[in-house]
Order: sequence, then structure tokens, then C-alpha cells
Amino acid sequence: MIMYLLMGLTAAVVSYSATWGARVIGNRLELHAPIRSRDMHSTPVSRLGGVAIFLGVLVALIVASQSFFVKDIYRNNFSPWGVLAGATLIVVVGIADDLLDIRWWVKLIGQSAAALVVALWGVRMTVIPFVPEPIFVHSEPLSIVLTAGLIVTTMNAFNFIDGLDGLAAGVAIIGGSAFFFTAYWVHRNAVLLDYSDLATLLTAVVVGSCIGFLPHNWFPSKIFMGDSGAMLLGLLMASAGIVSTGQITSGLYDRANGISTVIPILLPFAVLFLPLLDLGLAVVRRTARGRS
Repeated sequence: MIMYLLMGLTAAVVSYSATWGARVIGNRLELHAPIRSRDMHSTPVSRLGGVAIFLGVLVALIVASQSFFVKDIYRNNFSPWGVLAGATLIVVVGIADDLLDIRWWVKLIGQSAAALVVALWGVRMTVIPFVPEPIFVHSEPLSIVLTAGLIVTTMNAFNFIDGLDGLAAGVAIIGGSAFFFTAYWVHRNAVLLDYSDLATLLTAVVVGSCIGFLPHNWFPSKIFMGDSGAMLLGLLMASAGIVSTGQITSGLYDRANGISTVIPILLPFAVLFLPLLDLGLAVVRRTARGRS
């Protein structure tokens, strides 16, 4: 576990430094998105924080590929690089939306493309966690569709809650920390003699990157993570959940008494449930009052 914590620390240091740099560059070049009617701030604020979070993730994953214990994750396995490729694509799409406010359908196409890259490179949903027994997905096309759908849904969920200073990063830190220990537990029970696990690594670097970013994002925020950061967090959390549940076998299910195996895939949504519920109720209240 120490190596995962070191990767998280690496991500935190890089993210903190990169966020400071993104603030300076964004302000000097005036890379600010137009202030929209729904925005809570009245002065221009850079939305390049997602780039800094991505750099923290990128550096940590590259360092991990050469580090003792965790480098075995990359051996004969394209999944880590698929996640990184999908993350790169979604950050590009997010930056375009942050600066140019692209159409919703263009963003959806970009989200779908990034999710498909992750799925086609090996991160597949092979288990649907239901109680009392999980459903194993044996069809490759169905697995790809389910994987892409879950990733896109989670990206948009994180994007929805990114409306208050520190909220999305805070949710990712709290939920990701719980998810980290759960993913580690699942892997240690599924593969008894192997400590290398992609899901545990992803959650470690997500938490680390958000810890590095959060001091810059406290109220009053000096920088926003933007769509690039929110969608990146969603993609990484969903990918980690899919990888973790992919290790569930009937033997592990029996050893864990069943219900514990559903936690990894449900945890990201459990973390998002209250913010999304609050968002839904706010929309209902405003609609009932005739407000947009």
C-alpha cells in the first residue's frame, strides 16, 4: 500500500505546482470563459484547473509504470494506457468547452469517444453487481456498450456537481479515499499473491491530484477545474470501479459473502447521490416557481 500512497503524493505535488502555473498562465493570457447567467462568480476566473489535475495524474501514472510493485500493472496490459489515452481526449474536449462553450452534442460525442477508447483498450465491465448474485457479462459488444455508458454517465455526474468552490474536488477526495481502500481489499482477496492493481492506483492518483488542486479552489476560488477536470475525475472514477468489479469471480463472491463485492462499482454513485439529489430538487423548485 505504501507505493500507492507515494504515487498519490506524487500526484498531489505535481497537481499543486501545476495549478499555480495554470493560474498564472490563465490570468496573463486571459484564458477565461465568458461569465454565464448561471455562474455564481461575477469576475473572470481561469478554468484551466483540469489541466493541472491531469498533469498530476499523468506524471504519477508514468512514474508508477517504472516503480517497484506497481509497475506490474503495466505488464502485458494496455488498460492503463487506454485510461490515460481516454483521459487525454476528454481533457482536450473539456478545455474546448471551457474556453469556447461548445454545443452539448459535440461534447457528448467527445465523451463517448473517450469512453470507447478506454473500453477498447481493455477496461471492460464484465460484472453487473446485483444482490443476491452478480450478473456476469459474456458478450464483448455488450460489455463495451455498458462500459462506455457508465463512464459517460459518471463524467456527467461529476460535471453536474462542479458548481461550488471545492465541491467536486472534495467529493472526489472523500469518495476516492473510501474507494481506494475498497479496491485494495477486493484485489487482495481476488489475487492473493499480487499487490499490483490498476483500480487502487487510479483512486490513489485521483485523490492525490485533487488534494493538490483543492487549496487553489477554496472559497473564494482562484481557479476552477472546469469541464476538463470534472469529466476527467468522472472518467477515472468510473474506470477504477469497472476494473475493480472485473476482478470479481464466483469464488471471491462466495468468500466475501456476496454483498461486499457490489461496493466498488456502486461507491462512486453513492458518493454522488446526495449532490445529484440536491441538484434535482433545486431544478424542481425553480421550475415550480417559474424560474429558469
